[in-house]
This record gives sequence, C-alpha cells and structure tokens, in this order.
Amino acid sequence: MPVLDRGPDGCARAEGAALGGCVLRDAADGEQPQVLLMATGSEVHLALAAQVLADREEFLPPALTARVSVEAGVALGRRQGVGPRGRIVSLDHFGASADHQRLYAELGLTAEAVAAARESLAGTG
Repeated sequence: MPVLDRGPDGCARAEGAALGGCVLRDAADGEQPQVLLMATGSEVHLALAAQVLADREEFLPPALTARVSVEAGVALGRRQGVGPRGRIVSLDHFGASADHQRLYAELGLTAEAVAAARESLAGTG
C-alpha cells in the first residue's frame, strides 16, 4: 500500500481513527464539499486520488447526501454509509489472483471509476 504523505500539502493526521474513521483531506480551499468519498484499508489511496475520505456516521454530514464509497471487497454494509443516493465502487466477488494494480485495473476498481461516480453526483448535494 502507498504511504500517505502527511506534509503540509498531504493528508491530515489520522486522529479519530480509533472511533472508526477520520477525515484525511478536506475540500479544496475550505470550500463546502459536494461529494463525500469513503474507503478503508488498501482502497484509501483510490479515494484520495479522487479527493476526500471519511468513514463513520459522525464524519458524514447529514446534508451531504452525494457520497461515494470505495471497497475492494464486498459492498455489503456500505449502502448504509452512502445512503440511498450514493454510489459504491466495489467488487462483489472473489477468486481472482494477481498484483493489486492489475486486479484493480481489470476489475474496474480505479481512481477513474471513483472519479466517474463522484462526477455523477456533483452538484446534487
């Protein structure tokens, strides 16, 4: 997994992770986010490539219903986090074997897929 840059232009500290999630990167220049991206584990770098990450109800602003979850495993349980309007970029099957870059590319779990899900929700709140 890639190491997250924690410098001034990198990700925030992971304070609150013990509660189940944390915000690693806010919207640009203090703007209000239009879409919330969520991921765990090895999928975090994909969500960061598409911009923002959070993963727990206290980090999910109720007014922000345009949400995208990224999960290399089964999406089960993600629907609750993204809500009825959200999008889930995930794999719902097992059995493939290769390095993660090849698997993600061949199975469509890419930063481009996350960005497309994000764009489909942009401006919808």
